Amino acid sequence: MYIGGSAGTGKTVLLRVLCKRLQAHRLRVAMTATTGVAGCHISGSTFHHAFGVSSRGEFLRRHSLLEYDVIVIDEVSMFSKRLFDDFDKVLRDEAGTPDLPFGGIQIILCGDFLQLGCINEGSLICSQLFHNIFVKLRLHTQVRQTANSQFAHDLQVMRLG
Repeated sequence: MYIGGSAGTGKTVLLRVLCKRLQAHRLRVAMTATTGVAGCHISGSTFHHAFGVSSRGEFLRRHSLLEYDVIVIDEVSMFSKRLFDDFDKVLRDEAGTPDLPFGGIQIILCGDFLQLGCINEGSLICSQLFHNIFVKLRLHTQVRQTANSQFAHDLQVMRLG
């Protein structure tokens, strides 16, 4: 599942609620993000730290991937296509399920592709896997800037260019 929307539409709040609900059903959830700040906002860590991903994109703690039923990745617009596709392959290999995307582990992606982009490589939005298997949920209602609708409108205009 991909949860998208502009800043202030409640993506992070929704992730927190989802995590609590999933954990209430005894599912093991990894809360990760592409940046440390985003990781802190969801009470998680960076994706690279959680799974021991080296600066060259090698998964050094492959076994830790199978400790979870659900893996959340926030600020996914900064996630590269190459790392995303490698992540899928590593999970398939580790789980021994070459025909199941991500080895059968549920992946929840969250972010706004119009906010922050991938620096070095193509973004995961270019991945066929992203387009073919992810259900996309888009949040539209501004919930953070409700007191100042002009400011919220101006932010949206800047976001879209």
